Amino acid sequence: MPGRSHIILFAVCAALVAGAPARSVEITTSPAAGLINDGARALDRGDVERGVRLTKEALESHTLSSNVAAVGYNNLCVAYNNLEAYDRALDYCNQAIKLNKRNWRFFNNRGTAKFGKGRLDGAIADYMRALKINHRADILKRNLEMALERRGEPVEDIEAYIRDNL
Repeated sequence: MPGRSHIILFAVCAALVAGAPARSVEITTSPAAGLINDGARALDRGDVERGVRLTKEALESHTLSSNVAAVGYNNLCVAYNNLEAYDRALDYCNQAIKLNKRNWRFFNNRGTAKFGKGRLDGAIADYMRALKINHRADILKRNLEMALERRGEPVEDIEAYIRDNL
């Protein structure tokens, strides 16, 4: 479509959980949104320095819609999770969630940052919040199961646990 491009949502669960693919969504772009796209692609390739720089440049333009800005903050959350800089990741996750409380990936990524810091109760709460938005996401179920195991509460049936606690 003319005037449209794909923006990569670098919404992987971070280094703690492997296998979550990047996802793309078609949106109308501005030059700053293009930087979000380029930054996400750099992050996806493992070029964290370039990805963070481009994403911050886009956010500092103050020209993004709140939804695209939320994606940018989430991308920074993921980048800092991957660097195990969990305090910085949490700051960016919180900014993403402040702009969009309906994206389960944002809560998943914040849960991952809390998990990395050893804040298991907070991680579990974020995974459960994300499951309220999308109860079918397998990555959330795996993350919740890992957090419960780390907290010393392994569950035999994660589906039953979710049903009983959601």
